[in-house]
Amino acid sequence: MSRSPRALALYPRAYRRAHGDEIAAHYAESTVGASRSERLWEQADLASHALRLRLRLTSADPLGRALAVAAPYAATGAAAYAAVVFAQAMMRVLWSESAYGPGGPSLGLLLAADLILTAAGAAVLLGSWRTARRLMPLGTAVLAVQQFATGVYVFDGPSRLLSLALALLLVLGCPPDTPPVGRPLRTAAGVLGVLTPVLLVSAALMHVPLFFITLFASAVPVLILSVTLALTVPRSPSPGACAAGIALAAVPWFTPSVQVLHWEGDVAAALVALLATGAAVAGVRVRLGARRARRLTHG
Repeated sequence: MSRSPRALALYPRAYRRAHGDEIAAHYAESTVGASRSERLWEQADLASHALRLRLRLTSADPLGRALAVAAPYAATGAAAYAAVVFAQAMMRVLWSESAYGPGGPSLGLLLAADLILTAAGAAVLLGSWRTARRLMPLGTAVLAVQQFATGVYVFDGPSRLLSLALALLLVLGCPPDTPPVGRPLRTAAGVLGVLTPVLLVSAALMHVPLFFITLFASAVPVLILSVTLALTVPRSPSPGACAAGIALAAVPWFTPSVQVLHWEGDVAAALVALLATGAAVAGVRVRLGARRARRLTHG
């Protein structure tokens, strides 16, 4: 007979007292005849659940519900930027520009990372959230290898990896029992995923200076998210979680404002102002909707 899992000790005491026997019985049943690696995976799954309970990141907690909203925006936003970088790199390769910087393994790793990240965003829009959760860590890991192993930033500085790491935290933080694959959420995330590369490529084709392109790369997604916040929060059954989730999804886009050891304060302030405007519009619309509902109820 299988022993109680060690991960059981990680659960909060009250939860362990109430459900410990049930968890141990389920573990024993699921690991009958299992190999050592399979038992380790079961232990890891239990440890992950225990950690979520301690951090209040379950689907029953406010932060967990906010992360369920933020995750698809984070994944599609990262995919949109990856698609732009991938297309830019491929054009440079096809044009064989001698002025183009690093090639070989560094460029190959970059192309692979961006292709995987783009596929993760596509998986979100197609409703395959499990696939997206597997592809995004893989793409992030490949990009990390490209930057740390080669010491070369092909198109971006170190802020891109920081941005991607923040987006990945939002994706992995999403409670697994509430996968954000509903059609309305996928549609809104798709708008972010499509408009971002379209507007960034349009700016590049208009020969906007590179400095402004960098600012544009942050401002465009945050602007889209701000408009999304203003439009979707009033229609959401959980306005608070929806607003918090969209605001969290904007956090990775603040990292291009990070220079070596300091913030570009004016850029960050402008991005915060965009989000605050969207939140203010959403708040007004929620109050007007509540007032209209009371009028209809009492009228």
